[in-house]
Amino acid sequence: MKKLLRSALRTALYLMDLSEQASANVRERVSDQLDDVKAEARRTYAAAADRVGETARALRGENHVVRNSLVFAGGVGAGLALGVMFAPARGEETRQAIAQRFGDLGSRVRDQVASVGRAGASGSRLSEEA
Repeated sequence: MKKLLRSALRTALYLMDLSEQASANVRERVSDQLDDVKAEARRTYAAAADRVGETARALRGENHVVRNSLVFAGGVGAGLALGVMFAPARGEETRQAIAQRFGDLGSRVRDQVASVGRAGASGSRLSEEA
């Protein structure tokens, strides 16, 4: 009888230990899942708060895209105005000088291409004769 009682007590302790391990495992999984839910809630809240903040700034007129575009356009206009005011020559003279420089550049390129073409043609004749 003593052995039976001892066996029953050991079985009860074993089952209680298993129950404790199982509940600890469940508590750990639930805790992990709760942490995941908290983290997702924080990310969602932060994204929503950012969107609300952006909308509020846009409604208050703090969106600087239009202002920055106007400042840029004003800077371009001021640069053009200053360039016209302080240009060393009249517009027609400047355009003629630019056209002449491009014409000279085109002539030099044509001369180079022609000289390379003559050198290539004479080289091919030499190879045919050999």
